[in-house]
Amino acid sequence: MITYKIDDNATNKAFLKTQIEYYLPAVFGEEVQETEDGKLSFVMEELPGYDGIRIETRGTEGTVASNSSIGLLNAFYRWLTELGARFLRPGIKNEILPSLNPETFSREVQISLSNAKKHRGVCIEGADSLENVLDFVDWLPKIGFNSFFIQFENPYSFFKRWYEH
Repeated sequence: MITYKIDDNATNKAFLKTQIEYYLPAVFGEEVQETEDGKLSFVMEELPGYDGIRIETRGTEGTVASNSSIGLLNAFYRWLTELGARFLRPGIKNEILPSLNPETFSREVQISLSNAKKHRGVCIEGADSLENVLDFVDWLPKIGFNSFFIQFENPYSFFKRWYEH
């Protein structure tokens, strides 16, 4: 069993927990559990820059840290990417996850970085369905982004274009 702990100061703790409890069993084929003394810690700490992250892990033990809640989510996905996960396009069907054995997996990951820009995101345009938008919003933090916005005050015209075509 893989044990983990999420810092209580993470404002997105509930969502981060759902992601950890989905992806870690998918990658390692083993149950995960949040415990007070989890061997994999997700913590908030002082780091330089925008959504700065620090990852220091060996196998399924160590620390994934950031100076912001969205940065902590970005850091988790970055760690998965370092383990071999690929988030190619929006939608879960476009994810490639490695299959790792937690008993023999001992890869060391050491990363420390901050982003050059405070806002990293995209603008919706064209013709979009609700499913497209939800998949896109779910995908953005997986590739290091932290924002999403619509081109106009109201996205009605984009949805209308999709649903009337």
